[in-house]
Amino acid sequence: MNYPYVERKQVWSRDLSAWMMNPISESWYGLNGLIDSGMSEEQARRWWMEWNPPLRSLIRLGDVVLDAGANQGFLSCVFGNAVGPLGQVIGVEPVAANAEMARRNVILNRMAGWVHIDHAALGKECGALL
Repeated sequence: MNYPYVERKQVWSRDLSAWMMNPISESWYGLNGLIDSGMSEEQARRWWMEWNPPLRSLIRLGDVVLDAGANQGFLSCVFGNAVGPLGQVIGVEPVAANAEMARRNVILNRMAGWVHIDHAALGKECGALL
């Protein structure tokens, strides 16, 4: 596989695109990653089917969602699809390279007006990112 490349997926009946920067990115965003973690394809599909509906039922058009640990922004974009331009998604990611990739994924999916990625960490105490 040649990296980086854009992979298109359908999540919650909506099209979504995500930059795949390396095998780690690939492993986070789909069935292949779950299968690589030791699940069978059937187990991976069942995991997605069980995980997605409860989460989807909590997020509605116009909601505000905090994605703590946004990684490369895939779920921030999934949430952005769900809340739409009347809502807001705030993704917080402490790793600078991941935060930048999350911003690229937001732009790729044309959600910059309502999905925002901050390079920051969440914690009990105030401090500086090193």
